[in-house]
Amino acid sequence: MKLSLSPPPYADAPVVVLISGLGGSGSYWLPQLAVLVQEYQVVCYDQRGTGNNPDTLAEDYSIAQMAAELHQALVAAGIERYAVVGHALGALVGMQLALDYPASVTVLVSVNDPVAA
Repeated sequence: MKLSLSPPPYADAPVVVLISGLGGSGSYWLPQLAVLVQEYQVVCYDQRGTGNNPDTLAEDYSIAQMAAELHQALVAAGIERYAVVGHALGALVGMQLALDYPASVTVLVSVNDPVAA
């Protein structure tokens, strides 16, 4: 999985991972990037099957698999602790990350998540 990482604005800057909704791309977050990159190293990515990650999706591709792939890509990039902001399906992926990798997810922000009442 290909990630888009902004340079850290200072040494040991916290990392924020932005996860878009269904079929979303990292460009969904362009309006927020200008502000966030001033204080955080920001990670965006295109979900599998879209944009820079055009792989074919398996019929049984799950949210747990989405979270595991993203976590593995973050660890491969040297990122072990991160905050997550997820929109819609991205919020569900963020929740799965927090459940499966609680030592890695420092904060979870869910925007328009389909589980909220």
